[in-house]
Amino acid sequence: MANRRFSFTNVVDVYEAASEIGTLLEHISEQLPNNVSVEKLVPKICLVLEQLERNVGRYDKDVGNQEELQSAAEQAEVLRQERAKARAQHEAELEQMQMEWHLEVEELNKAMSTLIAENEKLRRNIGRNVSMVSIPSTASLANMESSAGQEYEEDFGTLKALSEQVSKTKEEARSKNRELERLQKQLVQAEAASQKQADLTEDLKKQNKNLQKQAKRIMEEKNNVILQLRESVLKSISLENELKNTKESRSGTEVSPSPSPSMEKRSPIHKSENSRSGNQPNEEDKPRFTLSELRGILNERNHLKNRVMELYDELQAWKASSQPRSGVDTGTGNDLDSTESDDWDEELAVQGPINREPYDKLYGRRGKKESSIRGLFRALFGEQGIFYNLKESPAHLAD
Repeated sequence: MANRRFSFTNVVDVYEAASEIGTLLEHISEQLPNNVSVEKLVPKICLVLEQLERNVGRYDKDVGNQEELQSAAEQAEVLRQERAKARAQHEAELEQMQMEWHLEVEELNKAMSTLIAENEKLRRNIGRNVSMVSIPSTASLANMESSAGQEYEEDFGTLKALSEQVSKTKEEARSKNRELERLQKQLVQAEAASQKQADLTEDLKKQNKNLQKQAKRIMEEKNNVILQLRESVLKSISLENELKNTKESRSGTEVSPSPSPSMEKRSPIHKSENSRSGNQPNEEDKPRFTLSELRGILNERNHLKNRVMELYDELQAWKASSQPRSGVDTGTGNDLDSTESDDWDEELAVQGPINREPYDKLYGRRGKKESSIRGLFRALFGEQGIFYNLKESPAHLAD
C-alpha cells in the first residue's frame, strides 16, 4: 500500500487516498501514543487533502468544459468541411452545365452561319440563272420551284431539329436543377441530424455529470449515516450502562448502604475508548457497504433508536418508582437518589432553541459546514484518538 501510486482523476480517488492515509496515521498513533508531532500533523494533512479535493473537483470541471469545447469545435469543423465540399460540388456542376451550354450555343451558331452561307449561295445561283435566261421556260421555272421547295424543306427540317435539340437541352438543365435542389435538401437534413446528435451527446454528458454529483452526494450521506449509527450505538450502550448501574445501586441500597454512585459509575465514552483501543480493527475488517447493506444499516439504526426510547422509558419508570421510598430508605439511600436524579437532570437534552455562536449569527451555519474529508475520517475512525480535533476550527495551524 505504501508503494501504490495514485492518479487523482476524480474525487473518489482522493477519498480512497484519504482512507489509506488515515489508516497509516492510525497505525502511527498506535505505535507512537501521545505524540504531539503526530497530533499537529493530522489537521495539516486534512487541510492538504481538502485542498486536493477542491483542486481535483476544479480540474474535473475544467476537463469537462474542455471536452465540451473540443467536441463543439470538432463538430463545427466537420460541418464546415461538409458545407465546403457541397459548395465545391455545386460549383463544379454549375461549371460543367455552363460549359455544355456554351458548346451547344457554339454548335447552333455554326449551324446558323452554315445555313446563312448556303442561303446566300442559293440566292447568287438563282440571280445568275435569271440573268442568263431572260425568259425562262415553264419547265425551267418548275424545276427552280421544285429545287427551292426542296431546299426550303431541308432548311425547315434543320431548324426543327435544332429547336428540338435546344428544348431537350433545356429539359436536361431543368432536371439537373431539380437534382441539385434534392441534394441541397438532403444536405440540410444531414446537417439537422448531425445537430440533433450533437445535442443528444451534450445531454448525455450533462447526465453523466449529474450522476457523478449524485454518487459524490451518496458517499457523503453514507459517511453521515455511518457516523449517526456510531453515535446511536454509543448512546444505546451508555443508556444500558446507566440502567444497569441504576438497578445495581437500587439493589445495593435495599440490602446494605453502598458507596457513592459516582465512584461506581464509569463513563460510556471511556468504555468505548478502552474497547476501541483494545480491539482495534484491521484494515481488512473495516466495513465496506453496498446500497442494500446501507439500507439494512438504516433499518438497524431505526431499530436501535426504538430500543433507546424503550430504555429511556424504563429508566424513567425506575426513577419514578424510586422517589416515593424516601420515608423507608436510609439517609444514604436518599443521598443516592438525589445524586442520581441530579446526574440524570444534568444529562437530559436541552429543550427549546439554543443560542447560536457569534460566527453563526454573522455568516449562518452554512459557513462552518464540515468538509467531506473530515466527515470521512470521523466516519471511518470515530471521534476518538488523533481524529478527535478535526471537528474543531483549524485556526491553531497558524502558529
